[in-house]
Amino acid sequence: MKIFIDFDDVIFNTRRFKADFEVIFSQFGITANVFAENYFNYPPNKKGFPMRTYILEKHLAKINQVASFARPILEKNIGIFLEDTRKYVFPDVENFLKNFSPPELFLISHGDKNFQGKKIKNTRLESYFSAISISSDQKSRTIYPWMKKGEEKKFFLDDRVHYLEEVKKSLPEITTILIQRPEGRYHDRKNKYCDFKAKNFKEAWKIISKFRKE
Repeated sequence: MKIFIDFDDVIFNTRRFKADFEVIFSQFGITANVFAENYFNYPPNKKGFPMRTYILEKHLAKINQVASFARPILEKNIGIFLEDTRKYVFPDVENFLKNFSPPELFLISHGDKNFQGKKIKNTRLESYFSAISISSDQKSRTIYPWMKKGEEKKFFLDDRVHYLEEVKKSLPEITTILIQRPEGRYHDRKNKYCDFKAKNFKEAWKIISKFRKE
C-alpha cells in the first residue's frame, strides 16, 4: 500500500497558521489588506490560476513597494515563528499516520521549498514518511517515480479537487480521497475524479482500512 498525502489543510491547519502569520506583519504596521493583496501578487503566480506558490521573499518585496517596515527584524520574527509549527497539526493526524509504516507514506506538498520546508520540518512529523516532496510542479509528476505496477493499492489525499483531478487523469489506478475538514480554507465540490470524500482522518482511515482487508 502507498498513501500520498497533501500537507496544507489536510495535515496542517493552514487557516489558523496564516491568521497567526498575519499578526506578525500587523505588528510592523502592515495592514490586513496590504498583506492579502500581495500574498500571491508576483511571478510565477497568475491571477485566477488555482496553482499558486507562496514565496516569502517575494511577498516581502511586494509589500515593501507600498509600505515601509523594518524588514530584517520582521524576517527574524518570522524565523522564530517557524521554529515550531506542531500546534498547527490537526489532532487526528498522528493516530492516522501510526496505522502505517514509513514505506507506505509519502508527503506531497505544493509550495516553495524554503518556506514550506520549514513549516513541514518543524511539525516534527518527518519520521512518519519515507519521502517528502515540496514542488510547484504537477502532483502527478511528483508521485509518478514512486509508482510501481502491480496489485499494490495506492491512495492520494488532498483538499483541492483540481489536484485530485490532475492526478486521477494521469494516474487512474490511484484511489482519490477529497479531504474536506470543517477547519479547511477550501470546500470544493466533489466530482467524478474524487473516489471518496472524508471530513477528517478518522473517516479517511475507515475508507482505507476496508481496502486493507480485501
